[in-house]
Amino acid sequence: MRRPAFLLLAFLLALPAGAGVVRAPVQAAAAASPVAALGSLLTAALPSMTPLVLAAPLPTPSMLDTSKAQALIARASALPVPVSPVPVVAAAQPLRVLEAVNSTLRDLTPDQIRDMPEGRLQALASVIMDGAAGRDAKADLTAASALSEANLAKVESLRGTVTETLHNPGHNESHEDMISSRGVPETVRRYDAAGVVFRHYTTEEGLDSILKEKSLKNGFMPYVQLAAAVYRKTFRDLTGVFLTLPKVEGDRVGVPAKDFTHYVDLRVPAGLPVLEIEKGAIFLVPMPGRTRGWVADLYRKWAAGGGLNTTYKTSVEDVEKDGGVGPSLAMPIEIVGHGRVAR
Repeated sequence: MRRPAFLLLAFLLALPAGAGVVRAPVQAAAAASPVAALGSLLTAALPSMTPLVLAAPLPTPSMLDTSKAQALIARASALPVPVSPVPVVAAAQPLRVLEAVNSTLRDLTPDQIRDMPEGRLQALASVIMDGAAGRDAKADLTAASALSEANLAKVESLRGTVTETLHNPGHNESHEDMISSRGVPETVRRYDAAGVVFRHYTTEEGLDSILKEKSLKNGFMPYVQLAAAVYRKTFRDLTGVFLTLPKVEGDRVGVPAKDFTHYVDLRVPAGLPVLEIEKGAIFLVPMPGRTRGWVADLYRKWAAGGGLNTTYKTSVEDVEKDGGVGPSLAMPIEIVGHGRVAR
């Protein structure tokens, strides 16, 4: 079922820079906090979402849900409203702002947003503003902890309930079973990471970025369980930053040695939970997973009422089941060593 096709997205995105500018109302106030600035931005942006919501498939896609944005506006209403600069939203940008809210906060409910301590909410508002502007989020421990704990709560709620879908039934013997799983195996456990040195394998370019930013980004791929020549099982609810131990070689944990030629050894800051996925080998700081750009673009087209190519139907449906487009996040780390993998 589909709402009337008010396909406004193409029109909005086609407008030249600065066209159709929406300006938030000005009220006397002190300097803007991130929550206050975001509240003003959302107040200005949400009215232009109505045609897109009407054009979208039913039920309303996660990307266009306004309930979390409304919860943020309610929180911001109790804070000083920014005077200068007044938030300005170009006509093509309101959708980007709403997506940044739902992407960053996809493991949180509107009630949790309304009840969240202000310090955490301010940190998350900064991450949302970065996402809406297309900037990489800064590695803020307060924000990372809030998002990691929310994702951990989701993981805990799914523990012991696993459903599987086989995507290539009837394949020949030269191929593995391709399976996607929802839920979390009973074997996944919280891990005491205090003082533990973990290892993260990366590329040479990736190492340069890690050393500069002193942080790790959440990954695109969820946890994948491999049985050579038998099956490849993807657990879509286990996402975030994957780690191993210095004694574990990359090939053993699914890291191609040909490409991931460097490593960084690190400690995880207190306040970030760690899960043990495979005993002594694979560990995870739970967070929402990132969505690859081309998949996100297909999802946005579908969410705006643009239809769905059958070739990519499963990919788009998976994004919606995950809660919409996944954010780009950064997790601060304590670096204790790095280098090239010895061969």
